[in-house]
Amino acid sequence: MPGAIRVGEARAAFVRLQTLADTKKPGPIILSWSEVSSIATLAGRASNIDRVAVKRAGGDLTIEASLPWRMGFWLNLSATVASGEGGFPPVSLKLGHLTLPPAASRWVLEGARWLANRRGARLPPIDNLVRKTEFSGQAITATVLLPRWVGLTDTVNPTSPVNQQMVEAAYCRLSALQAKRPATELSSFLNRAFEGQPGTVEANRATFVALAVLIIPDRSDRLVGELSAAMTRCATPYREIHLLDRADLAKHWTLSAALTASFGSNFSRELGTWKEISDSGPGGSGFSFIDLSADRSGVRYGERASNPDTSAAAARALATVSNEQILPLHALALAEGLTEDEFKARFTSTESGRYSRMIARIDRVLDEQD
Repeated sequence: MPGAIRVGEARAAFVRLQTLADTKKPGPIILSWSEVSSIATLAGRASNIDRVAVKRAGGDLTIEASLPWRMGFWLNLSATVASGEGGFPPVSLKLGHLTLPPAASRWVLEGARWLANRRGARLPPIDNLVRKTEFSGQAITATVLLPRWVGLTDTVNPTSPVNQQMVEAAYCRLSALQAKRPATELSSFLNRAFEGQPGTVEANRATFVALAVLIIPDRSDRLVGELSAAMTRCATPYREIHLLDRADLAKHWTLSAALTASFGSNFSRELGTWKEISDSGPGGSGFSFIDLSADRSGVRYGERASNPDTSAAAARALATVSNEQILPLHALALAEGLTEDEFKARFTSTESGRYSRMIARIDRVLDEQD
């Protein structure tokens, strides 16, 4: 398990990457090797790949991953990237014992980009994505063009960007209702957001994003970048929303649901876990299983609302849901405020059996919602 300091570094790196993506232009980015390693670990877990490693070999970078295969076997994959200028750097891919030369590897990568675009990723040619790479002993320096939406989804969720026009419409509708009849409870906000909605996957995903922008305006850049002119015009003064008398739990739930709808449940769960690890470090509020419960509840609702088989039922449930159904009251009895040392003394790491049993306990508490 990465420590709180490394997780904090990775979060800071994500902010820099997102800032560059928001410019919609190619630009330089510098990442330390520890930041790259932490980002690779999070990206791997978000994609259901537990074994991801970043290594330096001379002047090259190598990314290694192992995927569960058949009958208990693993498929080992690796990509070795060399420094380069004037376009995408030379890459050699290795699948098991098969090594592809740079020309064949480039063809595979272009094919992967084509498939991603067929699923809605909107990626430009790879020579536009990466213009320059340089690997030093301390850091990686690159000139890159980062798309605003990068397809961090899993098999549960749709693989296309959330409909921006529907987000704007939902945001303006809910802003007008909030100005007319202010709500202070998350359940009331959800009831009005989903009342009379068609319950389609597209509408549900847009509604979750609009809710997150309203309830957590200082985190809206994670989901929509800068507010559009339409959203700026219909914005309403901020009012704190609560879940079980806590504003932080309403924010945890809403952001987790919106991240699940936008990027997938694996990504949302991992981001929530890593935030708690970061909070366990010096100056943080401590690792909170209560916060984690709100995160996992938001992920559950986001999954159901984003699944074509359950989206309509999920919308109907959200139109009448209560705060206690969102998060049972006795979830507040779970441990919180743990420092990194206290967490390690009790659970060792987020990969331990004791931690897994704690997560299973949380999920049993959340099962009471159903």
